[in-house]
Amino acid sequence: MTHAPLPSPSNRLALQRLHVGLLHAPGARGRIALARDGAGGWDEALVANSGRALREATADAGSQFVSQLRFNLRRHTGCVEAIGSAFLDLDFRGAGLPFADHDLAEVVALVLYAIAEASLPVPSWITDSGNGIHLVWTFSGLGRVALPRWRRLMQSLRGPCLDALGNVAVRCGRREPDAREAAWTTRMLPLWRMLRDLGLDRGATDPARVLRLWGSINPKGGRMARCAWPDAPTDIAVADFDGLCDAACPMTRAELRALRVERKAAAEANPDAVRAARPRGPRRSPAAKWATVFAELHTLREARGGIARGMRDWWTLFAAVALSQTEGGDAQAWAEQLAPLVGLPVREVAAALSGVERGMRAHQAGETVDHDGVRRPAFYDYSLGTIVERLGITDEEAADLGLRLLVPGGARPLTAAERQRECRRRRSPNSPTRTAQVEARLAIGRRAWTMRVAGMTIAECATELGCSAAQVSKAIDHAEAHPDGVVTVEVACTPILIVDVPATGSETVENVYDVSHSIVVSDPQPASKSLRLPPLPASASPPAPPVRASRPRAPAAPRQDRSAAPSSPSPQASSPGSIDRYTPAQRALIWSMQVEMAQETERLRRVAKRASRFAGQVRHRHVPGTPLAPLDPSVNFYLHDSRGY
Repeated sequence: MTHAPLPSPSNRLALQRLHVGLLHAPGARGRIALARDGAGGWDEALVANSGRALREATADAGSQFVSQLRFNLRRHTGCVEAIGSAFLDLDFRGAGLPFADHDLAEVVALVLYAIAEASLPVPSWITDSGNGIHLVWTFSGLGRVALPRWRRLMQSLRGPCLDALGNVAVRCGRREPDAREAAWTTRMLPLWRMLRDLGLDRGATDPARVLRLWGSINPKGGRMARCAWPDAPTDIAVADFDGLCDAACPMTRAELRALRVERKAAAEANPDAVRAARPRGPRRSPAAKWATVFAELHTLREARGGIARGMRDWWTLFAAVALSQTEGGDAQAWAEQLAPLVGLPVREVAAALSGVERGMRAHQAGETVDHDGVRRPAFYDYSLGTIVERLGITDEEAADLGLRLLVPGGARPLTAAERQRECRRRRSPNSPTRTAQVEARLAIGRRAWTMRVAGMTIAECATELGCSAAQVSKAIDHAEAHPDGVVTVEVACTPILIVDVPATGSETVENVYDVSHSIVVSDPQPASKSLRLPPLPASASPPAPPVRASRPRAPAAPRQDRSAAPSSPSPQASSPGSIDRYTPAQRALIWSMQVEMAQETERLRRVAKRASRFAGQVRHRHVPGTPLAPLDPSVNFYLHDSRGY
């Protein structure tokens, strides 16, 4: 399908500024969030609601999304400052939807007709997002105090979940709707069905949501977002928030106030009244529990290499109970599935499991049984302690196999993080786990670190790895802070040697004795404990002229009082380890080495801090610096640096 040619960048920029101006009244309190999703990743900014700031933010017509509410610190639900609109996101061009092949004008007409039939005010405008439409009711002068009512409005417009027949799904234990709520459901149900068939995004109802900006290009189809209805911007009208809430919600504000007054009066008239208990539906079988039990029973059997004699009947019974609670079936089907796993005849197992089948059928018929004076469901339900006792599961075995329910002493409760992870896994079974994401980030960081050592820039690494520059930087920091490090390097450390050398200069020591760095101090009286190097070979050629390295200037000495009488230095005034015995060049060298040691200590402190953050426990660990002892001028020495620079 061919699309109309895109307008010029200046016309697109005019559309963007018009859209922002209609959505957020100029000068209103709060900041507007503008965002884009490009090759460099997601980028957004909060822009002041002023003409100059908006002109600067949209100067290149690159913004793609705009927030529907205004914020003060960041685009977050807790930072809402003002409410700009209520909205619905309909992706009717999605695959498999009934109206995917319909024209945009037809879809707009259907939506407007359904809204009118539900007795709701018409939207301020309808946006063609390039892959669907956005219904927007814009408001004026609405502060954050109206956020709870705005949430109820969004929930009412979205409606409840519908079943396959288009009816409201009945939830167990929920009270019966009264006449007012039933009439409201009957009035709104055709609209909810239409929205479902048009691909309503039920998750796009949060205050921090951003929608596509007019004049931006949707990369899914290459279409430009624009105003699909009305035809002229002058026909756009601001919606009445109170009127929309009264029309879309089950009860109007006046009815809510009257109901509160009525309930308060009833409570004051009957202070001893007890609220009636809510009716509860029949007890549901704990399918999630038995699904886990069934999986752990198979884990136990595989780890033991089979089930021992004396436990096979119990294992088969517990597995059949789990199947009856999760999958249903009959005794014959359970026997055919379980008997070969434990080495028992199918016919014998089917006869033994007939009681489990009868209990399941009785529970499905609504029957109950009397157990110690308590009415209980008719299905078989063994406690976890009974299963552990009959199968002889020990603490060590449960820990080694990672069992969660079949544990001696009771099941280990899940932590909040484990419950969230399990819920996320059930919702999206094919999504990568957190461990896989961390390993992938670590691999990217190590590869990027190697590329950086080879001389590549962050942008080049991002292009090579197929991710954004921000992801590369974070991955490198992650790899550097990892306890295993970035790369494995074997370093042969050579200790510092203190030796006597002939008076031929440090260049000869470096060339003949194969050292990378050396410091030579002249000493008229060598120490007796010094090591003496072998004499230089006669064939040693004179070294090249030394290259003077740039060293930091030594700190200036404090000024002395000139009025005091000068004192001549005494050889006995300084101890053998005092720095006053060195020449200015040697003191500068010592000072520079101390500076390098302090910088290395600070670097180690930062690495330790990043590593503690990565482990999830922020500990401000102090790495004390190692002071450099003053050099002893009574010995000659050279330093061998194994780092090679």
